[in-house]
Amino acid sequence: MKFFLLLLFTVLTFYSCETVIDEVFEDCLLFQAKPRMQSNTNPTGRVSTTYFSEIVGYVKNHDDENFNYDFELDGDLPNGLRYQSCENVFKIYGAPTETGVFSFDVIMTISQDENVSSSDDSDSNDICGLNVQEINNFVITVLDEE
Repeated sequence: MKFFLLLLFTVLTFYSCETVIDEVFEDCLLFQAKPRMQSNTNPTGRVSTTYFSEIVGYVKNHDDENFNYDFELDGDLPNGLRYQSCENVFKIYGAPTETGVFSFDVIMTISQDENVSSSDDSDSNDICGLNVQEINNFVITVLDEE
């Protein structure tokens, strides 16, 4: 609690109360852009059988079109599977060549689209603080051919 009061005092020292309420409390705390991914599950695959899965990213509390999306994969996909991203969709596709259970993280980072114009009064699409990434763990199970 002491930290919060010290932080509030520091912010009020440099900004007017109206600016703090408008920019910090309303935009950042109440309507903060929060990156999210639609699902944590992927379908079970079979060796030598075509596999396809999509993970859709979105920004909670805001229009998705105002943001750029960048996806990274941390971990290993089964041999034979590849991934690519396009806009807010991360796609996993191919034909797995090995059986097993494969766990990996998908890291989605959002950034403000510089081409989006906003009115001078509103910064409601701003990304506040450090909440620009969403990391989800996914598991793909690949079974033998039928």
